[in-house]
Amino acid sequence: MTSKRIRAFATTACVATLFGVAGCGLLFNPFVDPRLTDGGGGNLLTASLKALGGQMTQLTQDEMQFLSDQTRALILAVDPAAPVLPPMTNEQADAVVNFLDSNNLDGLEDLATLAEQAEADPGSIQGLDQLADAYADTVAGFDADEATQEDLDELFDAIFGGVQ
Repeated sequence: MTSKRIRAFATTACVATLFGVAGCGLLFNPFVDPRLTDGGGGNLLTASLKALGGQMTQLTQDEMQFLSDQTRALILAVDPAAPVLPPMTNEQADAVVNFLDSNNLDGLEDLATLAEQAEADPGSIQGLDQLADAYADTVAGFDADEATQEDLDELFDAIFGGVQ
């Protein structure tokens, strides 16, 4: 019971922080970037709840782009000179969503397990070809069939790190 209360509090605190930084206008603003409304629906609230609630495989393309945009905004708020990647494209968001689903990555624990799996056997990771294709401009020469740990680190930094 206490664990559920802690999780509920943490979720509420994270969502409140996101809204404090991003503003509630992202939820209901009819002038939102069109790329955020053409990939399965959702908004920053639904994306945050899924990500924090261990339902990352349920994220839509739009929700992934909302999360990416907010990560970029937070990085720039902390360090305006930080070299951040351009906004996530529909193709990139689709590749990340498919990657999460293909590898059953629902929560942070799953990401930690995937990192261990990648170190032991990089070839066992699913969906790398689509990710590499979607991020070809930021990760040159990636070959999913012969990926090394260093290659995977570079690819994941480009996708999840948000910073070049």
